[in-house]
Amino acid sequence: MLPLAAEPPVVLAVQADPVPLVRRTLPDQVARGTFAPRIDAPYRQRLEQTRVVAGETARYTAERTVRFARDGEGGFRAEVTLVAIDGGIGRRAGAMFEAGLRGLLQRTMVFHLDAAGDIRSLDGVSGHWSAYLDGLGGQQPSGAGGDARRARLAELTAPMRSLPPERQARLLGSALSELIDPRAAARAGAPPQPLTREVRSPLGGRVTLTGSVRAIADAGGLVVEEENAAGVLTATRTDAAGEMQVRETRRIDPATGLIVSRVRRERIVIPAGESVITTRTTLAAE
Repeated sequence: MLPLAAEPPVVLAVQADPVPLVRRTLPDQVARGTFAPRIDAPYRQRLEQTRVVAGETARYTAERTVRFARDGEGGFRAEVTLVAIDGGIGRRAGAMFEAGLRGLLQRTMVFHLDAAGDIRSLDGVSGHWSAYLDGLGGQQPSGAGGDARRARLAELTAPMRSLPPERQARLLGSALSELIDPRAAARAGAPPQPLTREVRSPLGGRVTLTGSVRAIADAGGLVVEEENAAGVLTATRTDAAGEMQVRETRRIDPATGLIVSRVRRERIVIPAGESVITTRTTLAAE
């Protein structure tokens, strides 16, 4: 998903419908890393998110179509269209994130990728970025404190308007880049590796999460990669403390280099209460 200046809060991910993990040997060509999506045939990406915060549940879904084509010598062209958004993903950073995405509804973005699937450019990046910022600007707070919230919104979005085109393209392309991982096959079967992640803390500032990541080929030929990390939260202005846990499971098709499913569950426990956010993303050929 598209990151914002104010990052959506991070939460803990749990593997859904676990399958036995079997150590298998992948074909040599696949194991070296392949990016070979279907050409001129659409995929559909569906994201479903459930947020349980202070006992209240909110649900959100978004769908995109993705179509790949050959582009130059060994490269690819990817057409990405956000076709639907439903529900809501909370307030503050979550509401801003959704408002920006609504500015991109039904817009087709054309990305140019190299042979490994890395994004190199985006056609008409300034127009798409303006549409995203217009979506943010369309979020007009009202009621008590509306003026202050509008001022805060303007303050948050001002730096985004001056981002260089390369940075704009990277942010707009995040939903696409999160679907591509041709190097996962090369990691399959290796011993678990230490993991360190730095994320935004709900208590202010940043927090470092530590844990491990492992990748194994399953019985169906997919690469299953699991991350587990946790960290202690400390407040910047008070004595409050808490804990953040994150678990994420990705299933990658080594024949195409595409992530066909991702389940992320984030759990935050602080004095104000507990929040759990579960995000499921799937990619399927239409």
